[in-house]
Amino acid sequence: MGGETCKLKIILDSGGAAGYAGAVRDATLSMSTEDAAKLTDDIAYPIIKELIKAEHALEKAHNMLLDAVGYDGPRP
Repeated sequence: MGGETCKLKIILDSGGAAGYAGAVRDATLSMSTEDAAKLTDDIAYPIIKELIKAEHALEKAHNMLLDAVGYDGPRP
């Protein structure tokens, strides 16, 4: 593949990941008090664990991209 095709795939996949992250956040923000009460530790912690794993994976991908283009400045 390579080059522009890989660039496009990274753009598309990162957009999809951002979309899912936004959807999770928006759904959680719109929860009623009754719905939020359903988020027991047994239900919420596995969700939180997956979100943390996703956050770490995205941070890793971001750093890999910066490394690939030779960026050596500050990183968020």
